[in-house]
Amino acid sequence: MLHFIEVKSSKLGTFDPVYNVTSGKLRKVINSAQYYLKVKRIDMAFSI
Repeated sequence: MLHFIEVKSSKLGTFDPVYNVTSGKLRKVINSAQYYLKVKRIDMAFSI
């Protein structure tokens, strides 16, 4: 099992990571995961 994680932090006390994942950031994580699996020749499905 592989996990692809974007680490988030905030100086504000009201930080909620769920609301800070934009479609663009999600696309970058997906593209990175696909690239990694391709380069490492890992035949594995993944879900978000």
